[in-house]
Amino acid sequence: MKETELFIPVKRFFEEKDYQVKGEIVSADLIAEKDEKLTAVELKLKPSLKLLLQASENTKSCEFSYIALPISTKKDEKKLLKKFSSLLILSGIGLLAINVEKDSCEELIPAREQSVIDAKMRKKVEKEFRSRFNTLSKGGSVGGAAITAYKESALKIAFFLDKIENQEIPLHDKEKKRIPSVLIKLGCCNKTPSILQKNHYNWFERVENGSYKLSTFGREELAKHENILDFFTL
Repeated sequence: MKETELFIPVKRFFEEKDYQVKGEIVSADLIAEKDEKLTAVELKLKPSLKLLLQASENTKSCEFSYIALPISTKKDEKKLLKKFSSLLILSGIGLLAINVEKDSCEELIPAREQSVIDAKMRKKVEKEFRSRFNTLSKGGSVGGAAITAYKESALKIAFFLDKIENQEIPLHDKEKKRIPSVLIKLGCCNKTPSILQKNHYNWFERVENGSYKLSTFGREELAKHENILDFFTL
């Protein structure tokens, strides 16, 4: 079993309660937001001190902090979870139990709302959460290629450049020399000119001043992310 397999049932658990949910936000596996309050969730296969410390760290930036673990039928693991639960209650950290077979999630221990939040840390989490278009990363994918807000913006630029090159979005001659402005009007972020110029992923090629196209590598990478392109609507 992988930690990413825990993401969907936890995501569904919060969405059914009208939360907005996104994965891999800053250091948290999942962040859920409702009524301007943030809830952080760590997805792990087994309880540990390191896990407890990470969940405790999340209480500095979010009003609520949870740990999500799969249900175990093993006697030793159930005994360990009981002791671990006592520490969670003392720390005000909640516990979610995931039934992998049933693809379900339930709350075993409710999280206690934190009264003291580090404003700087919260602002960092909130900024990343709000700048992300949708849930394009599955929480728990440590070491994987998480879709950051920056990469999401670059993907959206690549998506529309592809549409422009295929003439699905017709442009006048003047607009062809003002590609960054055209992309922003289509819904790309205000940092589009900088993303195109810096070309961090080598997805873009500058044709002339104000004119850009997808590189061969960029087109290949766009095809690899085909499953998320439906989020970028015309």
